[in-house]
Amino acid sequence: MTFQQFLLILRARLWVVFGTLVVVVGTALAVSLLLPKQYTAETALVVDAKSADPLMGGMLPAQMIPGYMATQVDIINSTRVALRVVDLLKMDQSPVIQEQWQEATQGQGSIKIWLAELLMKKLDVQPSRESS
Repeated sequence: MTFQQFLLILRARLWVVFGTLVVVVGTALAVSLLLPKQYTAETALVVDAKSADPLMGGMLPAQMIPGYMATQVDIINSTRVALRVVDLLKMDQSPVIQEQWQEATQGQGSIKIWLAELLMKKLDVQPSRESS
């Protein structure tokens, strides 16, 4: 088959090729517009557990490092930290978020606590496998 024959075949099937392209692009556009927006962030934190303890003055024993890491994970997952994030980002002052809160709770409760609970539902904190 020559290149010219290939072009003739494409020209004969032009509407099939064009129709397929329109369907695929239309489907992708519809899906991207209908699905809710989702933002994902990932970070890596370095915790220096081998430095001197400021209260006791000594080093943290190696047996206590896994417990120390679990404590740090619990702190990050805490309601207090989520409330601090809401305060620092001033999320409760956004008119769009206030409207969503009204729809979801009919104005019952605190918008800050509602936002903190939403943040905590989506938060996933995992220590790396290499951590000790």
